[in-house]
Amino acid sequence: MRKKMKIVSLNINNFGGFKCKKNCGYEYWKKLDKTEEATEILGYIQFEKPDISVLHEFELNAEIAKEFIKSMNLLGYEIVPIEQHNYKYPSITIMFVRKELLFNKLENPHKEKSLRASVIKAGEFIVYGLHIPPVFDISFWDEMIDFYKQHDAEKLVIIGDYNVYDIGTEQKQKFLELLSLNAKDAWLEKGNANSTRTHIKGRRLDYAVMTPSLFECLIDIRIDPLLLNNGKTDHAALIIEI
Repeated sequence: MRKKMKIVSLNINNFGGFKCKKNCGYEYWKKLDKTEEATEILGYIQFEKPDISVLHEFELNAEIAKEFIKSMNLLGYEIVPIEQHNYKYPSITIMFVRKELLFNKLENPHKEKSLRASVIKAGEFIVYGLHIPPVFDISFWDEMIDFYKQHDAEKLVIIGDYNVYDIGTEQKQKFLELLSLNAKDAWLEKGNANSTRTHIKGRRLDYAVMTPSLFECLIDIRIDPLLLNNGKTDHAALIIEI
């Protein structure tokens, strides 16, 4: 019998709780104590025990991020290799995988904003974690849609912060284009409400979109607002079991 796989996707807002890095200014942000937020997020992962954790807006190279990586290592997780870059403190999508889970890193579909995505194949499953830019970026959307087309016969999940919700936006048009390829918005397909919020401003911005063959393997999908409700990040966690 195949072992279940649990995946957690969470935008951690650079361990800033409800504060916005862009609005704070560099000096204030650098001095901000993010220990409580990082500790609570680590504890959440300890409790959920996912096989794969996909964390978005992870401020790589910050001291608190280094401590978090060390702690995750002690909990039995390794990092999927990160794309090369020249940034000092990039805010990235990072993927932690249990050390006993065998996986291969796949080529990143994104040319210019590759730090916003990470893709692996673990067993029969392709797990593609991503954080789509909030300002419409047609290239990023098209690269993601092209990847789906290339792998639509495989067991693929594209999970993360899509930054899409409102009708009439270019983002929504691209999202509907993806679904027109017979991709499954797993939350809706399981009979849940579109209005379930995953972001502090009340919208559902986080999605698990699957090929039909992976959707058949879906055991459970949850949106957990615990960390959002407690002010530790501005998003709810999205959790799937396959």
